[in-house]
Amino acid sequence: MIIEIRGLSKHYGDTIAVDRLSLDVPGGSVYGLRGPNGSGKSTTIRMLTGQARPTSGTATVLGIDPATDPEGVRSRLGIIPEQETPPSFLTAAECLRFVGSIRNLEGTDEAADW
Repeated sequence: MIIEIRGLSKHYGDTIAVDRLSLDVPGGSVYGLRGPNGSGKSTTIRMLTGQARPTSGTATVLGIDPATDPEGVRSRLGIIPEQETPPSFLTAAECLRFVGSIRNLEGTDEAADW
């Protein structure tokens, strides 16, 4: 399985954002999360990418636990958020260099100068 989720929950105080989600995503398949605003889609993605720690339950992505190795998960996948705004104080070239340096990517300086 590419993604394995067992009983994953996330609470923010008294608010339950994700409630005991279990899901398997086999390799070679395409899945989407669908639901109304506030149904836990973004929270689930944040837990799967190590950006938020689950309140309970477990998950693995590509065999890696995002709660214990968030950098390991993020180094092996890409995320295209619905809305992403680069910092307004950076030029496009500076933004490319910044992201390249964080991700330890080679060639971003040359690409930024292109």
